[in-house]
Amino acid sequence: QRYRKDGDGTAPLDVSREEFEVERPIDETMQTVSGSIAHTGERYSVTWTERYRRFDFDSSMFLAAFSEGLDPAAPTTLDSYLLEQPYELEALEHELSARFRPTQRLSLTGNVVLADVDVSLRALERAEGTDFAGAPLDERLTGSGDLDQQRRLADVGVSFAASDRLALFARVRVAEFEQSAALDFEPDGSADWEIDSVRLEAGAETTLGRSLRAAVGAASESREVTARQRAEPFVDETGVDTDADGYFVRLWYRPMRRAELHLSWEDDSLDDPFTLASPTSAERLRLRGRYRWPNGLSLTASYLDVDRSNDRSGWSAGAERLDVRLAYTGARLGWSAGAGRTDLSRSVDSLVVGGSRAVPFDLRYGARADTVDLAVSWR
Repeated sequence: QRYRKDGDGTAPLDVSREEFEVERPIDETMQTVSGSIAHTGERYSVTWTERYRRFDFDSSMFLAAFSEGLDPAAPTTLDSYLLEQPYELEALEHELSARFRPTQRLSLTGNVVLADVDVSLRALERAEGTDFAGAPLDERLTGSGDLDQQRRLADVGVSFAASDRLALFARVRVAEFEQSAALDFEPDGSADWEIDSVRLEAGAETTLGRSLRAAVGAASESREVTARQRAEPFVDETGVDTDADGYFVRLWYRPMRRAELHLSWEDDSLDDPFTLASPTSAERLRLRGRYRWPNGLSLTASYLDVDRSNDRSGWSAGAERLDVRLAYTGARLGWSAGAGRTDLSRSVDSLVVGGSRAVPFDLRYGARADTVDLAVSWR
């Protein structure tokens, strides 16, 4: 698979206490190569998958002409500005998944993922003009950086059908994350991260009539985070252990073969988050509905709402996503057209203290993205 995205855009830029609007062209390319080998028996199946991904991003910003900024009365001006910051990402992923059903009532699943990610970037920044004090502004910076990341994941699940209407299930997920990054760009810096987590889930699923199924359960997660950061001349190391407990409810409703509706609700509470901009509580609601016509057409709609907050700092973050898709599947021709909207919001109630004076400094911002896509296939 190969995807290419290009276009034109603008972005705000802060230089010497003034804000400017600069050009920001878009040039992204993503390539994915994957292959799988599967073996299936009477009561088991095993699949081995290899994936290679490469992402090239030609990130740049520039000023097309002389600019006085958003405040013409301010002394800061720019005669020219250029920022080139292209980066390349390469990822190699190995995945092994297996299913085993020793009896009609017992089912086991397992999944192991090993992934390595390498990122390299270069940076060049030039700015000429006048600074906030009225002095000549002439900045020329160059630098480079690299990042190395390893992810290891093991997931094991078990399901037992206690009766025709009741099933019990449990799941264990162990994950390890290591990342090392270094940047040589005024000032030099580096950071190392290690995140180890263990998540346990258990619950029950029952059939409520012919068309309705429901599942309820609880989850518990333990996470250890160690971060070492260096920005000359400062060095900082932090270690935090975080525990999360929550519950979930899932519903599947299928009144007829052509129509189905899924609902999922999760509520988690976290103690001792890593930062004051990390949640102490998180809620997630997901709805998905689908209807299929006999002529091959199908309509799918989904809604996702995620709310996270920190009751210690007043930080909160919300995300909403709505997608609608119309698709057709024929003997040879297939197509799909979709539209979506994403709304993001962030806020924090902070307090700035200077000497004996304390000033509230509340932050509020939001973002919205609208997407439209069309895909056609022929077999």
